[in-house]
Amino acid sequence: MVFTQGDRIDILKSPILSNFRDAERSQAYLAPPGRGNLWAPELHLIRGNLYIYFTMDDTVADENHRMYVIKADDPNNPMGSWSQEVR
Repeated sequence: MVFTQGDRIDILKSPILSNFRDAERSQAYLAPPGRGNLWAPELHLIRGNLYIYFTMDDTVADENHRMYVIKADDPNNPMGSWSQEVR
């Protein structure tokens, strides 16, 4: 499961899909200074690569929200490292 916490995206991994209380947690992305308000992360496996698509803005105005994507360095390890964002 992926979700946002203001300026970051976290991934939770649980063997039980209905219970994330004791799930393993990893931070996939932290917004750079001057960016934030991350929304609606989606995890996608596309042609063997693992991506998270999300929106982010400049923390000034909602109309400045744009789509971004990050890519897992290892598609078999979503709890590992991720690339820089691409707009």
